[in-house]
Amino acid sequence: MAPDPASVYDTIGEAPSACAGTAKEYAKAKEPEWQVLRGLASACAAVQGQGQGGSWDTATADYSRTQGELTSCKGLAAYEVLGNLLEFHRRHPSATVRLKGSKGAGGGAACAFRVASVNVETAKPGDTIRITFEGIHFGLTKQEVEQIDVTITDGDQEAEHLGDQPELEPGGPVLLDVVVPKLKTGPYPKTVSITATYGLSATLNSAFTVLAPDPTGPTDSSSSATPSVTP
Repeated sequence: MAPDPASVYDTIGEAPSACAGTAKEYAKAKEPEWQVLRGLASACAAVQGQGQGGSWDTATADYSRTQGELTSCKGLAAYEVLGNLLEFHRRHPSATVRLKGSKGAGGGAACAFRVASVNVETAKPGDTIRITFEGIHFGLTKQEVEQIDVTITDGDQEAEHLGDQPELEPGGPVLLDVVVPKLKTGPYPKTVSITATYGLSATLNSAFTVLAPDPTGPTDSSSSATPSVTP
C-alpha cells in the first residue's frame, strides 16, 4: 500500500499547503520519478513562504538532474510545473504566492488515458495485435495491465488477453497483446474501433480493419496480421 509517484503528484496538486512535508519525506529519493516530485514539492513550499520551508536550490537541482529522464505522463507534467515555478522565481525572486489546490478548480486533467495506437492495419480473427496506451500515470506492472478490459468494434466483442505479455520498460509505454475476436456483424472486411477501460474508458476509432476469417476458423498465430505504418 506504499504510495506511487502518480498519487503523490495528485496530493501535491490537491494540497499545496502540505508541500513542505512531502519534500522532507522524499529527501533521499534516487529515482527520477521521485526526484522531480521532491523538486516540485520543494518549489511549492518555497514559493508560498510564510514558514512553509522548501528550497529553491533543491528544486533547481532536481529539475536539472531529471531533464530527459522522464517519459511518463505525470512525470512530464510534474517536470513542466516545476519549470514554471522556477521561471516565476527567476522573474520575481522575492515574491511569494498562496497556491490553491487543484481539486474542483476546473481545467483539464494532466494525463488523459487513451488508446494511442495499434501495431497493425489489417488482421483476421485469431490474430494477435499489440495495443499501446498513454496517459496511465507513471506506468503499470504486467499484472495491472491485465486489468485493462479491451473490446473491438462497437464495444461488444471482448478481446482475449494473451498469457505471455510483453515486458514493460520502467517509464515506457504501456503495451497489451490481445487476440482479435470473431465479429458478430459483417460484412468483411470491416473497419473496427478499440475501446479500453481502466477506471475510465477510451476509444480509438477506425483502429484497424478485420479481414474475413480463415475457413478453418481462428488461429493462434499473428502471421497474417499486416503491420501498421504508424509506430
